[in-house]
Amino acid sequence: MCRVAVTGASGFVGRHVVQRLLAGGHEVTALVRSEQAATDLPAAARVVVLGDLVAWPWLETVHTLRNHSAIIHLAAAVHRPERLGSDRYFFRVNVEGTCRVALAAAAARVPHLVFISSVHAVTTAHPLIVNEATPCRPTTGYGKSKLEAERALAKTLSPTQTRWTVVRPPPVYGPGQVGHLRMLFDAVLRGRLLPIGAVRARRSFVFVENLADALCTVACHPDAGGRTYFVSDGPAVTLPELVQTLAALAGRRPRILSVPESCLWAAGLCTGRLASIRRLLASLVVDDSPLREELGWNPPYSMQEGLARTLGIVGKQPQERRAA
Repeated sequence: MCRVAVTGASGFVGRHVVQRLLAGGHEVTALVRSEQAATDLPAAARVVVLGDLVAWPWLETVHTLRNHSAIIHLAAAVHRPERLGSDRYFFRVNVEGTCRVALAAAAARVPHLVFISSVHAVTTAHPLIVNEATPCRPTTGYGKSKLEAERALAKTLSPTQTRWTVVRPPPVYGPGQVGHLRMLFDAVLRGRLLPIGAVRARRSFVFVENLADALCTVACHPDAGGRTYFVSDGPAVTLPELVQTLAALAGRRPRILSVPESCLWAAGLCTGRLASIRRLLASLVVDDSPLREELGWNPPYSMQEGLARTLGIVGKQPQERRAA
């Protein structure tokens, strides 16, 4: 049994991490920004309101983290508020905030800190499979801030007794998702015509409950620490394959139009959305074999099961875990 503190516990991923830890018989301290944010958390979790991440009360934070075996640091800026026109917001929350968590963990003598980064800390597109050795060349403000946070974490914790592990997920989907994946799911369910039939780029994805399970495995595994892991549902898929699976699960006919890539590039040029077209046509596949082989992790849900749960469809039971 582990005692784990979770920052960002009320967020999209955080809620699932808290539930997964409790289901595994672990004690959970949910660190949240406000009382309102804690309303949907399970009653079994100990909730501590610490306010804004970069303004945490230092002594209270260190006191709260004492006697914990691990911290899962999820609190982050993912979407920049429209009123902020630069990437400073990402760096303020993702880099400065992570440094504060690391310093507090070291001061409280917490043995292990698990930091959820992103595949975007490496790249937004890659022709080959992305792994721990892939050179990091992030292209977005979010990705750059996550990479800088990884480096700040290593610099902060290297002289201390707290070990750390970085987990880089690809795009995450699940109930309550936001962003581009939410838009894609909504488009399929509303029967909109999607011009992606000719897109052959392959993508990795991860179901939020699979990600939560992986993070809990890393946090409580005695051999974790000092590594960077990628995580995914399994084999990568093309966007047409994803749309066809979604439509079939929802009982709808997929509406896919095959538009040549040259036409998509031309449309992006005319509309000023070349960056979006570049992401659409580029592959991004991660290698999560080290996580599976070194820590014995297997995703409890297949992608089809994860998509069904996202759509609210009762699917199969979780896949049987590989024997430890």
